[in-house]
Amino acid sequence: MKSTSLFAIFLLCAFTSYLPSATAQDVLDVDGDPIRNGFIYYVLPAIRGNGGGIERAALGKETCPLTVVQSPNPNSKGLEIKFESAYPAYYINETLILQIKFSYPQQCERKNPWWAISKDISEGPPAIKLSGFHGTELGWFKIQKASKSCDSNDYKLVFCQYDETWCLDVGIYVDRQGNRRLVLAVTGEPFLVHFHKISSSTA
Repeated sequence: MKSTSLFAIFLLCAFTSYLPSATAQDVLDVDGDPIRNGFIYYVLPAIRGNGGGIERAALGKETCPLTVVQSPNPNSKGLEIKFESAYPAYYINETLILQIKFSYPQQCERKNPWWAISKDISEGPPAIKLSGFHGTELGWFKIQKASKSCDSNDYKLVFCQYDETWCLDVGIYVDRQGNRRLVLAVTGEPFLVHFHKISSSTA
């Protein structure tokens, strides 16, 4: 109930306070096609060879896999990920505010599927976790181009507070157990990604 209320607040704030730019560039997948609002994709590293796609893991004392990580297997596509905006936009552009979730939540996370930021920094920079984790802060995400080059489809994820007091890139933090956590890149480099279609049948 609490997570539903929080997401309702997100929708209200987003829809009434921020308008997407009509001149912003569409986010493109690896085929050069615009990313569609509400559709699912694989999110893979732009630089291959050091980890694969995005998935979830149960780390620390978690009994449910609530932590968003990069697969250690460079050949893994990870899990299917859905990008949704409160706005009735058909395509996602670089200014559109988003919520992100895994397309198929597990039973233990079904009521709290949205990505959020952990307030706990005892294990490193603030990590991305599912919003069912105690001590998470909801906000919204954006997808922004990592390079001004027209030939590049390298993108980064950006997390913002609701009022956009601050926005930070999402990066990778390797913890002491070797887990590749998605975190706020407070001092590090952003995690550059590509978007791959699942298939026409799942689109």
